[in-house]
Amino acid sequence: MAAAVLPVVVVGVVVLGGISQDPLVGADYGLLELGTRDAWRGDMLVGPYSRTRWNHLGPAVWYWFGPFYAAAGQRTGGLALAAVTLNLVGLGWSMWAVARTAGQAAGWAAAAVALAFTAQTGTSWIDQPWNPLMVIVPLVVAGVGTAGVVAGRRWHLVAGASFAIQTHVGALPVAGPFVAITAVAVVIHLVRSRQGWIRPGGIAAGAGALLWSAPVYEQLTREPGNLGLFVSYSRRPPGSHGLGDVFDVIGAHLTLVHSDLVHQLLIGGGVAPPGAEGSHLVAIIALLTAAAVATVANVVGRRPFEAALCGAPLLGVAASTVSLMRLDGVLGRYLALPVLALGFLLYLGLALTVVAVIRTGVRRPLPPAVAPIVAAGVSTLSLIVASQEVRADHAAFPFSRLGGEVEGAEGAMAAIDAAAPDGRPVHVILSDRSTIGEATVVVNRLERAGTEVTVPPEWAFVFGERVGPRCPGVIATFHELDPAKRREQPAPTSETRTTTALAQAYVTVADAGPTPDCPP
Repeated sequence: MAAAVLPVVVVGVVVLGGISQDPLVGADYGLLELGTRDAWRGDMLVGPYSRTRWNHLGPAVWYWFGPFYAAAGQRTGGLALAAVTLNLVGLGWSMWAVARTAGQAAGWAAAAVALAFTAQTGTSWIDQPWNPLMVIVPLVVAGVGTAGVVAGRRWHLVAGASFAIQTHVGALPVAGPFVAITAVAVVIHLVRSRQGWIRPGGIAAGAGALLWSAPVYEQLTREPGNLGLFVSYSRRPPGSHGLGDVFDVIGAHLTLVHSDLVHQLLIGGGVAPPGAEGSHLVAIIALLTAAAVATVANVVGRRPFEAALCGAPLLGVAASTVSLMRLDGVLGRYLALPVLALGFLLYLGLALTVVAVIRTGVRRPLPPAVAPIVAAGVSTLSLIVASQEVRADHAAFPFSRLGGEVEGAEGAMAAIDAAAPDGRPVHVILSDRSTIGEATVVVNRLERAGTEVTVPPEWAFVFGERVGPRCPGVIATFHELDPAKRREQPAPTSETRTTTALAQAYVTVADAGPTPDCPP
């Protein structure tokens, strides 16, 4: 089954080669770096920042990133190494679990599905640590684990669902059915025979309690707590997105009918090719119908593992569709990224069903001579996948290409250095949300250099525990730049202030005191 994860290994080598690079990044990637630094100091109790003024539900991803980021010398490449490691381990475990539960032939089928998935979706979901992408493999692990529990595999109780839900709340509609099915299956197994289920069940419950202890503690000790903010948001009047709108968003992710999906989303804006909506609808209907038929056939054939792999994702598709239809706000394509895991599991379930049907009539094991031939073919295709053209956009780990925030940031940092050459604390003020990207670049650079940074309380949901006073030090205020005037150099407002143009904003830097707010 090692052949199934060979593309991931190759990508991992590429990422390792880029670890020595030390880019400054903005927007979501810069915020991930800030949060990881906080977690390494033990300060994070909530998940990544959300644009709806609350954080995602838990800090699991921060504490996974932390050791890799520290080992890389606080280089951004450490986050990519963490992502590659997580995905390598998750895919490897999934392939092993399939082979152990359903047999050698099923394991080879799973390897083929993993390779085809990588070839069709690109490799960005493997090495990019963006939190909407970091949920895909944990959800696959959760799905395979659920099927294993249904089939009686006690040690398939894994925490992939909790990790995914904490990392991005968009994973909740996908992971929820997995958790529910697992719970029902465990109860049924316990009713039939408690022997062997108490210990793995207790360990799984303990792992879940540990993962959720930090967000629960934060809710109980902070006002308002993050979980409470999320519940309040979820009670808002639902949006009015139609079924067709949702299918347009989830279609490519679920059916994989278009190539290099993740790369299109991250670099190309996620715009579907002309005529994609019609092909999405046909492909969705065909895939879901095939999965439903396979689920029934597996139940009749008493194949619980294959039945759960086909049936559980169907519930995830239904829950995700309803959730996106009720979404209050823009229906962004990135919100459908967890559906990629459902597509993977549906194709995996169908492949294993075909293998099981064939094995019903042919019970001979796979000839030993076939394995090296298949491995050589898979390895060759893996190298082709890993060297596809999309890798040119990611090999150098250029997160800064995902936004214009880094462009011109050197000038802003030079202005701050000129105002505070002695490394005094810097208080960062944002005029509005549009300046978060630029501010993140600067804050990361200052903290890497050992400068203390504080922000006003209203920006705690973005910058975490950095809330602090304006004094002493300097005040750097980020203002939105009129789109018509971007790239222009505004004039300094006074002798004590310096103004620098950025990609989306400009910054004014002033000494914090003495002023009425900062007495000498």
